[in-house]
Amino acid sequence: MDQAKAIINLKEGIVQLEGPVEFVRRYLDLYRPVVRGRAGALQGTASTPKKEVPARTVPPVHRKRAQAKRVSCAGAIRTEIESGFFAEPKSTQEVKQRLVEKGMTCTNNSIRMNLKRLSESGLLAPLKEGRAIRYRRSS
Repeated sequence: MDQAKAIINLKEGIVQLEGPVEFVRRYLDLYRPVVRGRAGALQGTASTPKKEVPARTVPPVHRKRAQAKRVSCAGAIRTEIESGFFAEPKSTQEVKQRLVEKGMTCTNNSIRMNLKRLSESGLLAPLKEGRAIRYRRSS
C-alpha cells in the first residue's frame, strides 16, 4: 500500500494528513475550498465568509484614587522613630511587621536602605549582634 502525507496551513491551525493515498486524497478534496479562501466551505456550511467585526476602542476607565495622603517608606520609619517604637533595638523584620500593621507595604531592601540612611544621619544607632544589625533611637 502506498502512503501519502499532506500538510495544510489554515488560519485556525495546521492540519497534517498521513495515511493511505485514498484517505489523504479524500481529505484534501474536503479542505481544497478552504485553502482557496472560501470560508465555511468545509463541512457544507454557508459559503459566505464571516465578516470580521472591527475591534472597538474603549477609552480607559480612570478610577479616582483614594485621597489619602501617601507616605513614603522613609517617612513611615521616621514617624515610628518619633512615636518611640525604636526605644528598644529593632530588627529589619520587626520594623517591616510594624509598618504592615500600620497599613504600609515596603520591601525588605527598602526598609534596610532607609534604616541605614537614618543611622548615617544620626537619628538611629546601629547595634551589631553577630551578623544581624538592630537599630535603636540615638540619644
